[in-house]
Amino acid sequence: MGNKGTTQNQKEVNRSPKISKLKRRRSARIDKMLIKDQLRRSKEFSILVFGNENISSGVLINTLKRTKKYSQSKIEQLKPKVITNFLGPIVSTIRSLDPESINENTKKSSNYLKSLTTYDQMNYSKIYKNLKTIWKDQSVQKQCLNHHNRNVIKYFFNNYERYFSEEFELTLDDVLISKNSYDSGVEKFNIKIDGIKLNIINVTKPIMNGKWLNIFDNVNLIIYCASLTDYNRQSTQIRNKNRLVETIETFGSICRLECLKTIPITLFLGQKQSFYRKLEKNKLSKFFKGFRSDGDSKRALGFIKKKFLTEAKKVSTDRKIFDFIIEDNSLDEISDLFRIISNLIKQEVNKK
Repeated sequence: MGNKGTTQNQKEVNRSPKISKLKRRRSARIDKMLIKDQLRRSKEFSILVFGNENISSGVLINTLKRTKKYSQSKIEQLKPKVITNFLGPIVSTIRSLDPESINENTKKSSNYLKSLTTYDQMNYSKIYKNLKTIWKDQSVQKQCLNHHNRNVIKYFFNNYERYFSEEFELTLDDVLISKNSYDSGVEKFNIKIDGIKLNIINVTKPIMNGKWLNIFDNVNLIIYCASLTDYNRQSTQIRNKNRLVETIETFGSICRLECLKTIPITLFLGQKQSFYRKLEKNKLSKFFKGFRSDGDSKRALGFIKKKFLTEAKKVSTDRKIFDFIIEDNSLDEISDLFRIISNLIKQEVNKK
């Protein structure tokens, strides 16, 4: 027994140099991969974008997307995909229509569209014919334009004749809006600024306890978008809740999330001129009892901005917060925001 044990140990000793050599090679490969990954990450910058549909899914995000270049050949390839992306939410909306409020012709057309599992060029003419019948029904239009997909639906029906014509030419807006047609809650895309890759993570749906946020690894900056004109609107999520109050509370909840506590925030407040015009007829004090300077639009703006910043400072007074207020859909001012973001990127890259 003793001899056998000695022989076995001797075999392992004889084999060990080979094992060590393999381990060293594997370790070297892993080190090389880690260095390569670190170098790649040093040239990347992840931005987490939150906000309501008026801003984050509109002006800011679409302006960012416009920096991506689409060649004409790429656009031609995207044609069938764009139509499919539109038809998905359109048919989903048709499924939710009240059958009692639509006429018999509309029912037949909607049943045909609901029976389809794919949307290919072989049945484009029939799809178009049935969509035309459905959109003639005023009750359908009313229900569709009250649906949460209303912006996509409105855009689609303003353009659907063009989509099903033989001379159909795709535009960049078609590509961008059709990509937003399925609202999964999280949208990811990337762009490049000065050779640095920006990973944009656009969160379009309300946070559910913030539990899923830990999937966003390596986030370097948060952009929180809010519409100033929401101060006299009701929440779409909570009955009898002021939408701007809800937006401020959501901002506070994001600031309190443990996984995002140290990350700098850019507060993006949009539609300033519309806000000023609205204040003339809808006094801010009517919706925010703490405000007592009606007639002074600049103080009203400062009051709302302070509400947001107070929420952030409840969590930490050391956190970097940049506030940025823009006019109505001002692309020049959004470009200024991108320049600020670009400087933040450069600072971050220099730290690494």
